Amino acid sequence: MASCFSICLVSLNLLFLLCFIPSICYGATFDPFTEKTKITYHDGPILIGTVNLHLIWYGKPKEIQREVIMDFLKTLNTEGDKKVQPHISRWWNVVESYQLDMKGKPTIGVESPKIEVKVAKADTIDYAYGKVLTTQYDIPCLIKYVNHGDPNLVPLIITAKDVSMHGLCAGKCADYGIFENNRGFIVIRDPEIECPGACGWPFHEVYAGPKGPVFKPPNKNIAADAMVVALASALVNTITNPKNTGF
Repeated sequence: MASCFSICLVSLNLLFLLCFIPSICYGATFDPFTEKTKITYHDGPILIGTVNLHLIWYGKPKEIQREVIMDFLKTLNTEGDKKVQPHISRWWNVVESYQLDMKGKPTIGVESPKIEVKVAKADTIDYAYGKVLTTQYDIPCLIKYVNHGDPNLVPLIITAKDVSMHGLCAGKCADYGIFENNRGFIVIRDPEIECPGACGWPFHEVYAGPKGPVFKPPNKNIAADAMVVALASALVNTITNPKNTGF
């Protein structure tokens, strides 16, 4: 059961250390649970307050993947067992702290406002646009079809293993972007069939390029745990840079 997600939190936190902060592999002492990377703010908006996701399952994702991804999203704003440290919520607190780096914001003695991520709506779409999708055409059409242009929801599309996403697997394992009216979206694909060696690391050996350590997936499913890594990265980008003018 995906409830083991909470039990395996330490392993997954180790994963975040390795995947989000590559310099750790080279002896750096940066801690993503307490420190921010030095990035430039371009004066644009970021997402604050409550971020309502519209979760769109495309195809027939496995139940384990649904459970693991939902559990991950729930942990972002949940402190969890104090005996298990660090929590994913600590990492999310660092993401929240970027609000204080916006110009004009007081920083001394000020606690970062909370950014609450909620799954406000969920739908399953059974291959309505086929099994080969593009982010330029198919994803915007899919969002319009399911989301009906709701500006208050951020579409999060997660595809099944038998769905190919153009551009995902070749250099990136998730995508985020904007389409009409500057509305954002996130796309995550299942790497199990087409690219476990590209998007399954660190739970699967890398087929090309530098080799890194391979770990046992915390939830005993390589694809599900790899998709969580991809989702975490894309979610941070969406929060801090929703219109390509933020951080």
